[in-house]
Amino acid sequence: MTKTLLSFGHGYSAQALDRLLIPQGWRVYGTTRSTENFAELEARGVIPLLWGSDEVRAALEECSHILISAGPKDAGDPVLALYRDTIARRASELEWVGYLSTTGVYGHHDGGWVTEDAPLIPATPRGMSRKNAEQAWGSIDGLPLHIFRLAGIYGPGRGPFEKVRTGKARRIIKKGQVFSRIHVDDIAQVLAASIAQPNPGRAYNVCDNDPAPPQDVIAYAAELLGMPLPPAVNFEDADMTPMARSFYAESKRVDNTRIKEELGVELAYPDYRAGLQKSLSVEDPRSSVLSFLERYNNAFYARDINALRDCYTEDRVRFWDNHVGNDSDDLPAHLTAVQTFFDDGTIEQLEIDSPQVWFHGDTATLSATLRYASAPKPGVRSTFCLKMQKGSWRAFHVHHSFDPNET
Repeated sequence: MTKTLLSFGHGYSAQALDRLLIPQGWRVYGTTRSTENFAELEARGVIPLLWGSDEVRAALEECSHILISAGPKDAGDPVLALYRDTIARRASELEWVGYLSTTGVYGHHDGGWVTEDAPLIPATPRGMSRKNAEQAWGSIDGLPLHIFRLAGIYGPGRGPFEKVRTGKARRIIKKGQVFSRIHVDDIAQVLAASIAQPNPGRAYNVCDNDPAPPQDVIAYAAELLGMPLPPAVNFEDADMTPMARSFYAESKRVDNTRIKEELGVELAYPDYRAGLQKSLSVEDPRSSVLSFLERYNNAFYARDINALRDCYTEDRVRFWDNHVGNDSDDLPAHLTAVQTFFDDGTIEQLEIDSPQVWFHGDTATLSATLRYASAPKPGVRSTFCLKMQKGSWRAFHVHHSFDPNET
C-alpha cells in the first residue's frame, strides 16, 4: 500500500521532508493558499491542494500520515478550525501525525538547559499560541500525535549570508544570550526517523548540539564569505523590529538527547559551522570552495593540527610536493611532519592569490598561489581536490609546486 502524506502548509521544512519521502515512493499532498504555487510544488513531485478546497477533504480521507507546519492564528490552529472533526474521526486509522511547534513554548531559562520534560511557560504571545496549539492537537483521542519543538531554522536561502553580503548584518550583543538552531535537512531526517518508528504522544526537541550566541554565527558567516566582521551593536541600542526583538526575550540551551537516543538520529550538521558551510555550498558554490582556503590558512597560522586534520577527508588522502620530491598517501606521517614544522618553524599568515575553482560532479578542484608576505616570491601553487564531507569541503588530493610564473 502506498504511504500517503498530507502536509498542511507545505513550506521550507516540509519540502526538506518531501525530498526524502518522494524518492521512496510516497505520495505527498501539500496545501498552499495560492494556485500560483502549484507549478513549483508539482515540479517537486508534490500534489498541490488549495487550502480549504474539497480536494483537501478528499486527501484527508485517503492519507496515512499528516504533517502540520501551518502556524496558529489569533483564533487558534487553522487546520483544526476546518478539519478537526474529520481528523478526529480518522484518528485510529492514521499511522502518524506530526506537529511542528517551537522551542519557544519553554520560555526564558536564563541560558539554562531545557529538556522535553521542562514546564511550558512561554514568554511571548507567539510561544503561547504554539503551546495552545499543542494542547488542542493533544486533546484528540486516539490521534498518533508527535510534537516536534523546532529551534531556529536555517539552511540554503535562509540564513545570515545575504545580510552579510549586503552590509546589513550586525552582531547584536546581549550578555548571556544564546540560541539553539537546526539545519532544515536535519529537521527532515528527524521527521523521517519518527515516521519509521512512531511513538504517539511523544515530544521531541529538534536542535543541534551547539547553542551559541547570535553574534558568533554572524561572525562565522562573514569569515566564510571572506568579508569584514560586521559591527557590534548593543542590544539596547539596536534598531530592530518588534518581532526580531521579541526573540531576545528568551535565552536557553535546548537539549537534543531524545532525538539521538530514541530515534537514532545522527545530525548531519551538529553545529552552526557545519550547517553554514553546507548552506554556502548550495547558495554560492564558488565562495564555499574558497572558504576552504581560509580554514586551511587559519589552521596553519594558529598551529592547530586538529583544525588542519579537519581540512582533509577521513579516508585516503594523497600528497604530492614536486619541489621537495614528496609523494605520499600517509596522512599520519604528513601531520607528524607538519607538527614538527609547527614546533620549530616560523609561521606567517599566508597570502592567497589568483584562486581558481572548477566543479566536477560532487567534487571540486581549487588552485591558488600561496605566499608569505615577507617572502612574496616565489609563491607556491597549491591545488586541492575536494569533496563535501560532514558539511564542509575537505581535501583528498593535495599538490604543491613552485609557481612557474614567479620563479
